[in-house]
Order: sequence, then structure tokens, then C-alpha cells
Amino acid sequence: LGMEPGTITLTLRSVEPTTKATMPGVEDYNENLIKSVHYFFYPKDGTNTNTEKEPAKMGQVTNLSKQGEHTITVNASEDEIKNILFKYPYNDCDVYVIVNLPSNIKIDELPDRKLSTLKKIAVSTNFENSLKQDSFVMEGLNVATVEDRNKVLAAKGTIPVGRVAAKISVSVKVLNQINLIQEVEGTSGMKWTSNPEKMKIELVNG
Repeated sequence: LGMEPGTITLTLRSVEPTTKATMPGVEDYNENLIKSVHYFFYPKDGTNTNTEKEPAKMGQVTNLSKQGEHTITVNASEDEIKNILFKYPYNDCDVYVIVNLPSNIKIDELPDRKLSTLKKIAVSTNFENSLKQDSFVMEGLNVATVEDRNKVLAAKGTIPVGRVAAKISVSVKVLNQINLIQEVEGTSGMKWTSNPEKMKIELVNG
């Protein structure tokens, strides 16, 4: 079945690791969870600066709860697809997405919506007091492609998204128990038991 006229289908997909330095997301820790999506369309114009203009179309999809991959549908008129987003002779349109942007960051309060401005958005979170994050901010840039103009004016694209936050995986080898040597009277037979859940790791000069 073909797509409905006047729709743009975007499939968001968590980036698969390509090197040993890139670790895949762990679903149990919500590292691939997609809860909301902001999208921005930058039509091609024959230059390399089309993303440094205001997007021709932008919007938001909320109340999602999908792991790893999710498809959203953006409604657009056939005229919008034909004469603005995919204006002849261009069949592609650059699309930038931000996934799980915190609600305290307001897109309409930014000085502009150029790609370079969006990428400079500062996001912070309290990792120290939260063993499991609700979600992670992700972002991605790719193109959507218009379908056959002579048949159905619709478009689709796949946008790979990756976490903005860096991830460090640490393997700690600790004995479960240690028998204490009697050096103080009354300590004979005492054991030290490790508690990994209470351990903390500090980065020094990192």
C-alpha cells in the first residue's frame, strides 16, 4: 500500500554501534527510549547553507513510549510538499530531529531555529541522584524523499538518532566477602561484605 497524499513518514532508529568505542543502548536503562520528537525541515536550495535558515516546517510529537525505533507521520498539504519542502528540481529535504528534549527547553524561545543553534542547546541532568534516567536526549540528521510527483505527493525518510550524552562503562572486580584478620580484640570472625549498589566512581581530571 502506498502512503496517503500529503503525509511525510519519518522512521527514527537508534544508531547501531560502528566501532568498539561506541556502545549500544541498554533498553533496561531507557537508553533507546523515544518519548517525544521535535522535527525540523530544511528544503534543499542548491547551496550548503540551507540548514542555516529557519526551517520551512517544524513540529513536535509527544506521549510516545517506543524502544529503539518508531515511525511518526507529519501532515502536510500536497502544495506544501510540492512547492515548499520538495520544490522542483529537488526530491530530497534535510530533516533534523531532537528526541526527548526536556520540557523546560522551549524551541520558540530560542533566537532562531537554524541547525547550528539547535545543536548548541545545553542539556543537563542529575545523574548522581538517579540510577536510572527516564530518557536520554538523542538527535539525528538525514533526508526525506518525495514519492513520485505524478502519482502521490507524499514523502518518507529514515533518521538515525544517537544519544547526546557520553557513556562510560566500568567493570569493577570486588570480592563478595573478606575475612578480617584479628588485629583488634573482639573482631575475630568478622567479615567485610561488599555492597556494589552503594559504590561511587569519580572522574579526576577527566
